[in-house]
Amino acid sequence: NQMDYLRSAPNTPVITIRDGKIQGKRLVDEPGFKADAYLGISFAQPPVEDLRFRKPVAPQKWADTRECFEHPSKCVQVPFPLISNNDQDWPASEDCLYLNVFCPGDYTLKDRKYPVMVYVHGGGFACGSIKMFGDQGICRGLVRQGVIVVLVQYRLGILGFFSTGDALCPGNFGLWDQVEALKWIQDNIGHFGGDKDNVTIFGQSGGGVSVDLLSLSPHTKGLFHRVIPMSGNAQAPFAHKKSSAADCKSFAESELGVKANSND
Repeated sequence: NQMDYLRSAPNTPVITIRDGKIQGKRLVDEPGFKADAYLGISFAQPPVEDLRFRKPVAPQKWADTRECFEHPSKCVQVPFPLISNNDQDWPASEDCLYLNVFCPGDYTLKDRKYPVMVYVHGGGFACGSIKMFGDQGICRGLVRQGVIVVLVQYRLGILGFFSTGDALCPGNFGLWDQVEALKWIQDNIGHFGGDKDNVTIFGQSGGGVSVDLLSLSPHTKGLFHRVIPMSGNAQAPFAHKKSSAADCKSFAESELGVKANSND
């Protein structure tokens, strides 16, 4: 059981990042190779209540040491078993703007900076999470090669991509979540031994579309340096929809019985 394994793994040293102190889990401890995981680090305030359908806001600082021992809740989504078998029983929440960091266990050494790979999960902007991928596989397949890996969650479905087509709710909040995560990485990855000037973003399906779109945006200048889109790009048929505002209005009126206008 993955969660039993995480609970039994030894704790990492406490480190101080921009917003406070955190502690993770040492997942691999072998002669010549150690790998640590910090799971469920907050990179934005929970996008609920007044922050729902708004761009992400940086988290508030905390005074205690946060235990980053378990995967965060996945974002609210429609189940799709073909993609989400690994996390279908995992809790979902609107409070989902978290990331996982996997890094070599010697990250406290000041004379070495590791390249950083940031993964944006797929799922067609409708499902998926950062729990879907094997922690041990990430450590043994990538971290062992001298790479820090960051996995990012973002709002999905209507919570991430609803738009009224005007300034009241401009949409693309899931993409703005990804931008906020990249800003967090610039501010914090050095505390894990990462090189903020050597960041590669990569993703699959909706994640591939996302990283390609991020590479075209002026809002991401200086936040990353290489892009690997897989099974999706900015020209994919599901990458954009011109009629999203009209579709949302139609759904509200036909399914919810709401006579919709922008103020609703």
